[in-house]
This record gives sequence, structure tokens and C-alpha cells, in this order.
Amino acid sequence: MVFRSLVLAFLCAASSGFAESVEFTPQEAREVAIAAVNAGDFETANQLSDVLLQRNAKDVSALIVRARVAIALGDFEDAKTLAGSAFSLSSNEHARFAAARVVALAHANRNEFTRAQFWLRRARQVAPDAEARALAAQDFRIVTARNPLSVSFSFGISPSNNVNNGSSNSRVVAPDWADFLKSFLGSSAVVGDVVDLSAGSQAIKGFNIQAGLSLGYTLGQTPTSRTTLTFGASANQVVFTAAEKAANPTIDPRAYSTQSLSFGLDRVWAADDGGYYAISPEIAQVWYGGSILKQSLALDAKRFWAIDERNGFTLLPRYELTRYPASSDQSQTFGVSAHWQHVLETGGRLGFDLTTSKISAADPLKASFGGGISVSYSHPSPVFGFDISGTVGQSWRRFEGWNGGAGTRSDATFNIGLDVAAPKAEIYGFVPVISLSGSATQSDRDLYDKTVTSIGLNFRSAF
Repeated sequence: MVFRSLVLAFLCAASSGFAESVEFTPQEAREVAIAAVNAGDFETANQLSDVLLQRNAKDVSALIVRARVAIALGDFEDAKTLAGSAFSLSSNEHARFAAARVVALAHANRNEFTRAQFWLRRARQVAPDAEARALAAQDFRIVTARNPLSVSFSFGISPSNNVNNGSSNSRVVAPDWADFLKSFLGSSAVVGDVVDLSAGSQAIKGFNIQAGLSLGYTLGQTPTSRTTLTFGASANQVVFTAAEKAANPTIDPRAYSTQSLSFGLDRVWAADDGGYYAISPEIAQVWYGGSILKQSLALDAKRFWAIDERNGFTLLPRYELTRYPASSDQSQTFGVSAHWQHVLETGGRLGFDLTTSKISAADPLKASFGGGISVSYSHPSPVFGFDISGTVGQSWRRFEGWNGGAGTRSDATFNIGLDVAAPKAEIYGFVPVISLSGSATQSDRDLYDKTVTSIGLNFRSAF
């Protein structure tokens, strides 16, 4: 089919003194319109797209051309509408990718950066090839750098053998515990030094359903510093397996669920040696089983040194003042962590962490001293299509008191974790990550021996 376009004077010889009409097929008109908008000839692009849209109001190519012209003319609202319609009408990956980028550009020009990021994730999802995917990621990073608001979501479901953090023992041998019960319940209540633990004190199988939201808003930024207001919210809902629920009908899994809210301020500034400093005050409140467990005021600091191209060292001092409303008790935590990261010749990343902290409190159950060491590794290239990273560590802690009576308590905990990411299963710029974790605690008080294993599914941003 052939139709007559509007007069295109620029195609006629200037010496002829008059304009000649030109005939195009619809496809030819689309190609000329696209070429015109690419060359910055917005008048021609606008004329041709008008004719195409008069012929078919759902012409995807014409809608995208008109949207790009609207961008050039500063009509960003019209550009969003036109390109958004093209995205909805088309099933072609190339067209949907182009339309999504135009909508993102329109939002970015209106300083609606978070919406622009959303559309760039949609562009990434429909990108027709690797080059287009990389372009969407590049656009996303540019918009992120301009966006004062950062938003991060997390969600995961983790089956676990110990959702209540209970003991791995069904009974404990503890003279102090037995003496305590005898004095509290009467001598006939406990026979000998062996105590059978209640079902709620033993490990219960179930699921941790976790969700989190983190917000950051940049209050000010210079080439060498940044100040960000932060907000965080998280929740962990405990659900028992059907078998555990039937075996423990009187135990409410909500009694082990937690929620938290936090508000803070991050101040980061560059150091003369190529590293940086950071300081982060934060207030937080944690609920456990529906009641307020604790309220805290924390001050974290950070000093990073870039030793060379392949080595970096971070020192992280921390202070926290915690109040427990149920008992009006308070505690103070003084701690410091050190992290060394080394990039191997293969490109893999190796990390070493040392931590130590002391908690001071009038209540001996809360007073403790301890530390730990851990090693982490990230493989440089996919293994059978999966990105692999893992960590292993050992920690120790000595408590000034315990729930069984007089005396101290010492725990040693071994931790191991493995993250397996599937970049080929990326969804809207988010990569699914399967996390396997396990820990085993050996205590000199049998009550606190426990093992915890879990497998979780989470998502992390690909860019």
C-alpha cells in the first residue's frame, strides 16, 4: 500500500523553487521518520508520525517517534503517555525496549528518578540482546547517581530446623538449673540434676518469612562528601511446619516473630590517601513476640584505606546504648571490627574479618565479652552458570550470668554460609539468590547447645 506524505520541502532541490510531494509505503515512512528523529530533524519526524498515526492510531513506531520529538521539545508529560502506549501495544522486544527507555528519559527530565529507575528495569527485562541489557544498566546507574532517594527491598522465605532459636537438647544436666527450679517450684518438682526442657525451649522446625525496606535520602553532596538520611524497616514472621503445629498446638509461632524500625544519618567524606571516613548515628526499636524488646542508640564509624589495587582495609568501631523497656535495664556495647579484602590474580575476592565487643550491664545475663573470626570468598566467574560466594567463621562469647542460676556461661559458635546466584534467571534487574546457612553452638551450659540450618530465597539487584 502506498500513501502520500505531507510535503517534504527539504527533499526537493533548492533551485527548483517549489516543493515536490513524495510517496512512501508505511514502512518506508517509519524508517524515514526514525532516521529524521535520530538526525535531530524533529519537524520532519513529527510530520511523518502524524500521517502514520492518522492512518493507524496504534502505530508503535510512530508513537515512539512522536514521544522522542516530545522529549526534544520539552513536553515530557506527552512523551510519557506516547511511549507508555507504545510499550503496552507492542509485543516486539526492540520496540518495547525503545519505548521503556523513552518513558524513563521523560521521568528523569522531570526529576522523577525513582520512576525512571522502574522503567529502566522494565527496559532491562525486555532487552532484545546483551548490548541492550548493558545499555539499560548503564542508564540505570546514571539515573541512580542523580537520584537523591535510594530504595531497597528484600524478601525471602527460609525453611529452618530452629525458628525459635531453641536448644538442640531435650533434657539438660545442670546442677545450677536444677537447684534453681527446686527453690522456685519445690524440691518435689525436680528429681536429680536432669531437667526435661519444654517444647518451646527446644528447636522447632518451620519457616522464616522475611521482608525489609531501606530508604536513603541524600541531604547534600559534594565531589568529596555525602550526607544521607536513612530509614529501615524489617519483619520476620515465624511459621511452624504442619507437623510442629500439630505437635505444639499451645505454642503461638508469633511469639518468636520480630519487627524493627530504624532512623539514621550517614556522613561519608574522602580521605587524602584515597580512602574515606564515615560516621553513622542511628536510633532503632525492636519488637519480639508483639512486645517491645529493646530500644537503642548506636554510633558506627568507618575508616577505609585503599592499600593498593588489590588490597583494602576497613576499621569499624561501634558504640551502642540499649534500653529494655520490660525491665528498665540498660546495656552499653563497645566493639570494633576489622575487614581486609584482597583481590586474587584470578579476579576472585577473599575477605578476612576480626570482631570483638564487650557488653556492660547491671544484669549479668546481658553482660558479656566475645569476638570472632571469619573468611569469605567470591568466585570470579560463573560455575555452571551460577555466581558462587561463601563464608565460614568461628565466634566465642562469655556471659556473666545465665538463666539456670549462679555462674557464668561460655559459648562457641561455628558458622558457614553459601550464596548461589542465578544471573540467567534475572527478573526486572533482580537476580535470585539461594542462601544456605548453618551454625552450631557448643555451650558449657547444655541449655544453650543448638544447631540452626536454613535455606532461603532472596533477590539482589544486578546493577
